[in-house]
Amino acid sequence: MAWTGIIFTACPEFNIVIDVVYQCFYGKHRDEQQKWNPHLSLAYDNPEDTILNYDAVNDLISRFPNLMKERKIEAVSLWDTNGRMSDWKRLDRISL
Repeated sequence: MAWTGIIFTACPEFNIVIDVVYQCFYGKHRDEQQKWNPHLSLAYDNPEDTILNYDAVNDLISRFPNLMKERKIEAVSLWDTNGRMSDWKRLDRISL
């Protein structure tokens, strides 16, 4: 699967919540290689049918420039990503 996104800087409170979630799932603290950055996924692509390229992403951003504005992260959600995107299910959402 190809994807593209915009990465945001995480605030300290966000990192605390992610550390707690990680400990709940794995029972240990994250190391630097396991750090997760908040992001906004702009597009996903199933490569067997289509091609995701930078021209398509740039076109999307030019049509919706608010995608580049600063965001306040309000929640973390957990998704079951088994199967195709149409099969994905949100399992839970934690408001920050």
